[in-house]
Amino acid sequence: MTISNREEAHELLVSRLNKNATDTRWFSVLKERTVEKPFGWVFFYEVIVSCGGSVSSGPARKVRLAIINKFSSQVIGNSSDQPAESIVQTYEKLLAERKSIAKDWCLTLNPKDTKSTALKTLAEKAAQAGFYEIS
Repeated sequence: MTISNREEAHELLVSRLNKNATDTRWFSVLKERTVEKPFGWVFFYEVIVSCGGSVSSGPARKVRLAIINKFSSQVIGNSSDQPAESIVQTYEKLLAERKSIAKDWCLTLNPKDTKSTALKTLAEKAAQAGFYEIS
């Protein structure tokens, strides 16, 4: 399945994030910060965590990014504290390496999902860089 436009990508991201929301943790996509790339889109979103009902402190907020690959419909998060530009560059490098191995756009994130030694190594690199699939 491919994603044909930014709005479809946004809807997919919101759907995936909502599946991971709880009463004390929810998400808000910062749609105006979206960046289009050859592989798809980079969205930024806030992770909002309730601070136990304290009115004075309010909820804790942290901005994260999600990468939507329009060719594979993967929704990729990153757990590192690297700058967004660095995260995207690392993703692009891993994606280029993946394409050179298997001629497709999917970045395998789990070493257990592949039999190829080259793809296992690539999946391990992706995991070490903090990438994970938002499902």
